[in-house]
Amino acid sequence: MPYKDPRAYKAYQKAYQLKNRERKSEQKKAWYKKNRQGILAHAKLYRENNVEATKVRAKRDYLKHRDVRLAQEKAHRQSKEYQARRFGWLLNREYKLTPEQYDKMLASQGGVCAACKRKCAAKSRLGVDHDHATGIVRGLLCGKCNSALGLLGDSAERVEALADYIRTHEVRKAV
Repeated sequence: MPYKDPRAYKAYQKAYQLKNRERKSEQKKAWYKKNRQGILAHAKLYRENNVEATKVRAKRDYLKHRDVRLAQEKAHRQSKEYQARRFGWLLNREYKLTPEQYDKMLASQGGVCAACKRKCAAKSRLGVDHDHATGIVRGLLCGKCNSALGLLGDSAERVEALADYIRTHEVRKAV
C-alpha cells in the first residue's frame, strides 16, 4: 500500500474524487440510461414484494423530513408564480375565463369595481360577478359589493328597497 498513513490516503481519495467528479457523474448517467428499464422493473418488484417495509420506510422518511417539506410547500404556495397559476385555474374552473380575459375586463372597467367605482385593496383582486342562474359573467366587483349583491339575492327590487330605506332614515348632519 503506497499510503501507510490513513490521513494521507483519505486526502488522496478526496482529491481523486474532486478531480474526477464530472467524469464519474457522466459514467453514472450513461449506465443508468442504459439500464433504466431493468432498474425500474427491479424497484417495482421490490415494492410489490415488500409492501409493509416500503410503507414503513416512506412514513419514516416523511416524519424525518416533515418540517422541511412543509416549509418548502408553504413557500411554494406563497410564491407569486403559484398564486398566478392558481388564480388562472380557479378562473377557468368557476367561470370559464382565462387570466387574459380577466385582465381585459379589468382594463375595460378602468381597474375599479363596476358598482362602487372604487379601486380594490393593494393585495386583493376584484371578484368575478356572475348570474347564478345562467352562469354568465356580468363584471368585476369589489368584495363588499359582491357580498352585498349575493346577500340581496341578485334582486334589483331588494337593492332599490334598501336604498329607499337608507334615504328615508338618513340623519341630516348639522351644517
